[in-house]
Amino acid sequence: MVVQTKISRMDLLRMQLYLLFRISANFYFFLLLWTLMAFAAWSALEEHGVVAYLLTVTIIAIGAFFGAVLFCGILQLIFASEKHGFIGPHQFEIRPDGFSETTTGTTTVTNWAGIQRLFRFRSYLFLMISMFRVHIIPRRAFDSDEAFENFADSIESHMGDA
Repeated sequence: MVVQTKISRMDLLRMQLYLLFRISANFYFFLLLWTLMAFAAWSALEEHGVVAYLLTVTIIAIGAFFGAVLFCGILQLIFASEKHGFIGPHQFEIRPDGFSETTTGTTTVTNWAGIQRLFRFRSYLFLMISMFRVHIIPRRAFDSDEAFENFADSIESHMGDA
């Protein structure tokens, strides 16, 4: 099965939003920020009390988390280029030996055992290769909803065999 599409910066933005709370690394990043803030504000515990301390640390950690996510997202949108294969034409292929992606900048084949997860949404499939690498497959790349679902089902069946 082969599908061709064009990935835009808007697709990258949507991927970031769709996966923000679904990737465990983000949860661990938030915990790390919370812990750092808790240590940084430790001296305020006695002066302001436990409730104020915890509330302040949590609010600051939430702000730092969303600030970091926003900063990284903006950088990705600014520096995403067709030359490096982030945006522009993409061809995805389901092969017996793995999942293939071909762009103007790269060609990769990921063995089925190397794929971590498939996220299925109304408008997208996101194939997670690692915490930092996700293939974006928009529904608009398919002629029908049935073709979109068949593609996703085929990926899941190959992942299950690995």
